[in-house]
Amino acid sequence: MAEPTPDTSVALHHRDLSKQLALDAHRAATERSKYVIEMAQLGLRSLVLVNGGALVGMLTFLGHNPDMALRGQLWVGFGWLIAGLAMALAAILVAYLTQQVFSTSEYHEAYRLLLLSYGDAEAAKREEGKEDRHRAIGSWLQTVAILVAAGSFVSFAVGSYWTLDALIDAVTSPLI
Repeated sequence: MAEPTPDTSVALHHRDLSKQLALDAHRAATERSKYVIEMAQLGLRSLVLVNGGALVGMLTFLGHNPDMALRGQLWVGFGWLIAGLAMALAAILVAYLTQQVFSTSEYHEAYRLLLLSYGDAEAAKREEGKEDRHRAIGSWLQTVAILVAAGSFVSFAVGSYWTLDALIDAVTSPLI
């Protein structure tokens, strides 16, 4: 067996170094993805907590003050908080569907790479189309989940304003 020439040694070393750098970049991207998902989960849980907690707090306050004059704006606040809770739960559902679609896209990518390794370029091209469609749907669903979560946050803010305004008016005005 012939000794590798300096040129082939350098080329092999460069290839190995490139592989290692690619693996390191992949690991780093995977860790960042995990962090992003954890932060999204924390945000969605927080939206459920603040909207649901505000509703429980309002009902508890009203339960301890049955003689308080209720204003229409209190019910407006109540409606906004219910909408915020419903949107937070919907965002969780859409986030789940998003991950399911992205997972299917990754399945098609793995299958496409397997087909390419067997030399079936035509079948691999079909899988690539499926992969691209699922990625596009996943991206769209991801945007929907973010918008619905943002709507939940806005509903919490608006509902809190209306509720607080109604409670301040009820506490400071004389009972009728």
